[in-house]
Amino acid sequence: MINNCRPRTVKEALAYDALYDSDPTLDKLVKGQRWRDAINDEITVKMIGENNAFEFFPAGTTMPKGYQNIAMTTVFTTDRDGKFKARACMRGDQVRCDVPTYLHVMESSSLRMLLTSALAQQLDIQITDIKQAFLLVEPGPWEDVWIPKCGPEFGEHHGQAARVAANIYGLNSAGSAWNYHFQRILESMGFTTSRLDRSVYMRERSREVDGASKTYVQMIGVHVDDA
Repeated sequence: MINNCRPRTVKEALAYDALYDSDPTLDKLVKGQRWRDAINDEITVKMIGENNAFEFFPAGTTMPKGYQNIAMTTVFTTDRDGKFKARACMRGDQVRCDVPTYLHVMESSSLRMLLTSALAQQLDIQITDIKQAFLLVEPGPWEDVWIPKCGPEFGEHHGQAARVAANIYGLNSAGSAWNYHFQRILESMGFTTSRLDRSVYMRERSREVDGASKTYVQMIGVHVDDA
């Protein structure tokens, strides 16, 4: 029986429908539909529709040579504002990890340095959050992943086989692939990596102050908090 807590699996989330006839309370109807909407938004809309995260094949297609079968799981949670969310993740912890796994985690001392430097140079301080960041880049060349049979969370693709074609959360190389992509972009803009913290990037710029050109250091600190 499913209670009012968040489901632990996709099967539990979708099983709310099975309770409609035996106990069609408004609470279960609403919660059941919200979890289904969360799954649809995460996998059908964002992963399949917007980011082409999977390449689908007919059911029973044999896994290509060199690929590995890594299970996918869905984590359910709610925001502080009560929004129901589902996050699909690969179970990279279930396989041997012999690929780069670096993730950007800026040191707290680096954050204090950035804030202090910005105040001393009278610079603007901006904070941004990149949504679905990992899915925006190609998967790393270290992991070729195959899903032999897609579950019900894949909607119309249920039962088909699939090749993972995007940098999905949970892959051991996901953080390194994102880091490599993001670093190339910043380097093309003239940023260099700090020798003290690999998650801090800097470049010199100039601006006019009181009729004179003055040099200042522009800095970016990166922190990945949901890998």
